Amino acid sequence: MDRPHSYKFKYVCNICDHGTYDQRIIKAHIFKHFGEKPLKCPHCSYASSYRSHLIAHVRSKHLKHIYSCTHCTAFGTHDIDSLVEHCRTCPYMKRPHEYKFKYVCPLCDYGTYDARPLKAHIFKHAGAKPLKCSLCPFATTYQSSLVSHMRTKHG
Repeated sequence: MDRPHSYKFKYVCNICDHGTYDQRIIKAHIFKHFGEKPLKCPHCSYASSYRSHLIAHVRSKHLKHIYSCTHCTAFGTHDIDSLVEHCRTCPYMKRPHEYKFKYVCPLCDYGTYDARPLKAHIFKHAGAKPLKCSLCPFATTYQSSLVSHMRTKHG
């Protein structure tokens, strides 16, 4: 088979021309060709070829709340935007300066005037990297890091 992307990617599927730099992704991709789903949910019958799909399933179907507020302990949600709005209005969060700290982190005392840095900060606490490179497995929390990565790695 002609492998048009073998010079671009470290791993290329031997059935189609899908390529990647990540060995786990190519293994999951090959499982898809054969209809295999070796990763099983410990809570129900859901199964997947991709670890990220299984994690997303468990978070959305089986976890009560992904995000919660440690300042008031009365708030929990799966939605980051709802959490950020709560961070703007929670009366129990310390705000040393009302104007400079419009948004305060629900997990620590970090504060900012803008919602975007708070979202990135919360993702850091959670270990989440929601911004993905479309050309390789790179993922990050910050838009500026993704732009820099695209410029330096992919021209």
